[in-house]
Formats: sequence, structure tokens, C-alpha cells
Amino acid sequence: MTWTRCRIAAAVMLYAVYVQQLYQYLLTPTLPLLDHKRPMNLVPFRTIHTYLVDTGTPLEHRAYELAGNLLVFAPVALLLALILRRFRIAPILLVSAGLSLAVETLQYALGTWRSADIDDVICNVSGAVVSYVLIAAILHFSRPDRFPFLRRRPTMSDIEPTATETGSSESDPVAPSGHAFQR
Repeated sequence: MTWTRCRIAAAVMLYAVYVQQLYQYLLTPTLPLLDHKRPMNLVPFRTIHTYLVDTGTPLEHRAYELAGNLLVFAPVALLLALILRRFRIAPILLVSAGLSLAVETLQYALGTWRSADIDDVICNVSGAVVSYVLIAAILHFSRPDRFPFLRRRPTMSDIEPTATETGSSESDPVAPSGHAFQR
């Protein structure tokens, strides 16, 4: 099996584990609310604004919600970097937005009593983009040709012998191995 196939197989297995954990964390039912309404927010930045300004909710809960929504889709960029040959932002935006919209739609449609929130989609996609930027920066700065001090210094075995060292000259019509040069 080639390295590319191994890399893709490993990424697919990691993706399957990731989706299973996502399902378990995001789509398993919680306790129903007393008013029997499924919470939904379709106004962008309403929940984010509430978390940033609201002093009635404990800071730990607000930080947990925002950080969790930012981090939950961060692996999408890493997994796509392993699968795709070219590391571009467009597939990461499309896959993370599509997956996040699917999760939020399923949370509402399945009646898990979790809130379906457009702000979750915004945070999920933002987390995938931040992950993309970090991975791109790491790949960019880890290349040895970017830093001369990281390059391997040539050794004596890297230097090819000259014609005089091998015993042949340009006027010699026959190479040392016995084959004629083509001019």
C-alpha cells in the first residue's frame, strides 16, 4: 500500500471516529424542557452577543459554550488536509458549513431538545477556518527552504567528481565504461 493510500485510509478512519463522537456529543437526547418547545435561533450573532454581554449566566458556562463551538469543528481542517492533495480553504468552508448545518438541522428535527442555533454554525465554521490558518502557518514555516539554517549542509558525497578526477577528458571519444559519447 502506498503512502498516499495509507494517509487517506488513516484520515477516513479518524473521520469516522470523529463523526461518531460528534453524533454522541451533539445529537444524543438531553432532558426535555418544561414548556415543550424546541429552542431555535435563526438570528445571527444573537447568542454570541448574549454570551459576551450577559452577566446573569456564569462565565464558565459562556466560555465553555463558545470555546466548545469553536473547537468542535477544528478537526475538519486537519482531516481534510490529510485527505486532499491541495490544502485550500474553500473545501474546508464548504465541508464545515455543510456538516454544521446538518448537525443543527438534526438537533431540531430529531427532537433532542438541544437548541438549533445559527450562531453555532458561525462558531463551528470559524473554528474550522482558524484551524486551517494555524495548519497553513505550521506547514509554511516548517519548510526547510524557508529557513537557511534548517537546510542540510552538503557533504563530500554530495559533490560530484570532476572529469579530471575520473580520468577522462572532453577530448576522449570513449567513456571509461567503453561506450562512445554522442555529440
